[in-house]
Amino acid sequence: MLKGILVCVGAIALTSAALAAAPDIQLNVQWRWVPLTAAAPTGTGSVSWGTALPATGAVVTRSAPIAEPVVQRVQARNGEEARVGLTTAREDTTLDWVWTAQGQGLQTRTRWRPAQQSLWVRPEWPGGNASVRLAYRIDAARPDPAALQPQQVLLEGQVSLPWDHWVEIGRWTAADGTGERLELRVGR
Repeated sequence: MLKGILVCVGAIALTSAALAAAPDIQLNVQWRWVPLTAAAPTGTGSVSWGTALPATGAVVTRSAPIAEPVVQRVQARNGEEARVGLTTAREDTTLDWVWTAQGQGLQTRTRWRPAQQSLWVRPEWPGGNASVRLAYRIDAARPDPAALQPQQVLLEGQVSLPWDHWVEIGRWTAADGTGERLELRVGR
C-alpha cells in the first residue's frame, strides 16, 4: 500500500516539475471555417470553367479568384487560458406580404442580425519538437439558408496539434447540404 502511495506522489511531483519546465512563451491559436465544397487553400490562384455553345461551337470561359477563408487568431501564454468573443452583423433579406391602401403585394425587407462566436483555448506545449495539446471550446452561429435563425454550433474538446498545420476538428452542415469545416492551427 505504501509503495502505491509513493508512486502517485512521485507522478504528481513529476507532472508539476514538467509543467514548471515548459517554455514561457506566447502561442498563436488560429481558427478558420472552410466551405465543405472547397479544397484547403494552397495559395492564390483562380478557378476557370467553360461552356460550349452548340449552335456556334464557341467556348465561353470565365474565371474567378479563389476566396481564402478568413483566419482568426488569439494569443495565449503556454499553459494559460485565453478567450475571445466576436459579434458581427449579417444581412438578412426577406419577402413580406403587405396590405396597403393601394392593394396587397410583396415587399422586400432587409434586416441586420447579429452573429456571435466565442473561442476559449488553453494551449500546453512541453517544449522541443512535441505537439501542442490544446483544450478548446467554440460557440458559433453559422448561417442556415433553410432556417430563419442561424444554427448555433458548439464544439468542445482537446486535440494534439503539430506546429503550423491546420487540423480539422469539426463540421457543420445546413439542411440544404452546404456547410463548413472548422480547422485549428497553433504557431509561435
